[in-house]
Amino acid sequence: MKRSIIAGLVICTLAACNSNETKTAENATSDTSAVADNNDTSNAAMHNCYGYTTATDTVNLHIMAMGTTVTGDAVFQYAGKDKNTGTLSGEMKGDTLIANYKFRSEGKESVRQVAFLKKGDSFSEGYGESEEKAGTMAFKNTANLKFTGKTLEKMDCNK
Repeated sequence: MKRSIIAGLVICTLAACNSNETKTAENATSDTSAVADNNDTSNAAMHNCYGYTTATDTVNLHIMAMGTTVTGDAVFQYAGKDKNTGTLSGEMKGDTLIANYKFRSEGKESVRQVAFLKKGDSFSEGYGESEEKAGTMAFKNTANLKFTGKTLEKMDCNK
């Protein structure tokens, strides 16, 4: 008798948990749709690649944008410095992409804030005074950034 009562309680508990998970998933889906609707009328992710290459330097961005949210990956390889490859996670604020760049270089994982100004079909890299904040090198004031860096032109993502 005790076993059937315990089994019944376990089944009821599991059923209740599954019911809550379904409701939570439905709520999350509707919340995500509302955010997407507010930021991007097409609700379609924008997938683009940008690059800058010379005989000595290479910078490549591969980004996915949904509304103002941007994710992707990047490669920075400058002459005399170690190549670093990592992921981007940030947002478009008007015509400016501000993102955290999580990368590996010299066998160590690091995070630094990056900024790019969108001009037509290109992005210009931004520079400014940085400081460490909670383990991330971040810009002290994004309003003071100078976009005098390399200009990354839109390119075919399959190359």
